[in-house]
This record gives sequence, C-alpha cells and structure tokens, in this order.
Amino acid sequence: MYFEVNEAEQEQTEHRIGDFPLAIYHRILERTRNDELMWHWHEEFQLTFVFSGTLELSVGKETYQIHEKSGIIINSRRLHHAIPLTETAEYICIDFSPHFLNEQLYQSTIKPLQDNQNFICRLLTLAPHQQAILQEIAETPQAYNFLKIYELILSCLNEIGNSPTSSEKKEDQDIYQLLNFVHQNFQQDITVAVIAQVIPINKNKCTSLFKAYTNQSPMNYTIDYRLLKAKERLLETEETISEICFAVGFNNLSYFIARFKKKYGCSPKQFRKRFVGGNTPKNR
Repeated sequence: MYFEVNEAEQEQTEHRIGDFPLAIYHRILERTRNDELMWHWHEEFQLTFVFSGTLELSVGKETYQIHEKSGIIINSRRLHHAIPLTETAEYICIDFSPHFLNEQLYQSTIKPLQDNQNFICRLLTLAPHQQAILQEIAETPQAYNFLKIYELILSCLNEIGNSPTSSEKKEDQDIYQLLNFVHQNFQQDITVAVIAQVIPINKNKCTSLFKAYTNQSPMNYTIDYRLLKAKERLLETEETISEICFAVGFNNLSYFIARFKKKYGCSPKQFRKRFVGGNTPKNR
C-alpha cells in the first residue's frame, strides 16, 4: 500500500470527500506480497477498524495487534505503520479533521485530546451497530451516510474519556527525525554514524532507538526500506532490475537480488512476473 509523503513523512493524500474534511479508505493488505503501510503521519485523527484478519499497527514506540472486529483511534500528528499478520487483513480507515465536528464539540471533545501529549492512541471495542455502519460504508463507497459517520466518530471519542492511553516521550520525536532521514536519503551511501548525527546521538543510542521502535538495526531498516521502494518500482514502472537496484541505493546487483529474495521469497524478476504479469518486456 503506497501513497506520497513529504520530507517530514506527512501523508500527502488529500483528506477530503466533497465538502467534508475526512477521507475513507477500505484496504486489504496481503502478506504474500509483504504489503505494508509505510511509516507516516497526518494532521487528521484516524479511526481504524479491522473486518477480517489481524493487523499489526505500530504507533510511535508501541505496537498493537488489531484483530477482527476490533479498532483503534489515533491522535493527530502521530507516526504510525501497519502490516498484516494473517494472509490478508481487511480494514477501513476514517481520517477526520479535528474540525470535522462543530466548534462547540471541537472545544469540548477534540481539542483536549489533540493537545494532550499523553494521548497517542486508544484501542476500541465497537458495538454491533457501529460495526454495521462501518461495513455499510465499506460496501457502498459512493453512498456514505455522513450523519452516521458523524455519530460514529463522536461515540468513539466519547468512549476514550479518561481511559488509559499511550503517552509520547522525547524518544518518539527522536525516532521521527531518524526515520525521516533514512526515508529521504535511502538512495545515498549512509551509515549508522551518519544517521546518528541527525540528532545528534552516539551510534549505540541510535541503534537502541531503532531496535526499540522497528525491531531492526539502523542499517537493516535502511535496507528493508530500499527493498520496499524497489518493490514499488517493480510494480509501478518498467525500469530494468539493474536500474531499480541502483535507483534505490544498492551498489551491487547480486547483493540486491540476494537481499530481495531473502525478504520476499523470490527474485525481483520473479516478483514482477507474479504480481504484474506479462505486461513488461521479457528482459526486465
């Protein structure tokens, strides 16, 4: 699953349907393709509900397993990332502006949450009638009932109340900067020392942060990000394997192919043939 992000990893999708300041996405992530929702953030709050399968959602330093018929609400401006834990994970996202509600409700309900550094996200248990609304939205994307969406969002926000929430720490801001640097410079010859100087911190602290948030070393994360960008190019362009290799930051074709095969279980050429078909030239 791909979308544009800017230099600060803010999602660039326009979050508006008609005159309504919200966006609704019905998505299916497939584990066989190693699909993932890349690290990103946006100004909008996000309500996510899983219809089937299990979604692993990381918000800042914390990781949650969102199972079938469960949900989560994420505060605005919070870095998050998702992968499927089952063969497929089908879910819906409603991204809504803090000003989606009227001014009185914004001041009494939204703004306190938006300004609360102790509120990062909250797991939700939705009632059957709420689940039915989301299912209806997913099945009839051209006939959204905005009144029902309005009521659904308000009820979810009210459920949060004074319940325990995840809190943000300085380390969250540090990892934002480090990930942003990798995402913007993955095509360059970067090292742990270079990444660490972004804050700056020492190499051990840099490695510790990456392992705490991504469960990977800085360089393994960088390699995986390069592979993700390579996968995008395989699916979306007709560039040769060699062109893609060097475009995403690898400087050795054999090493690139070996790492790609280790991560995705097939060579880049086989991956393209499997998921794109015969629409690309044979020598690609």
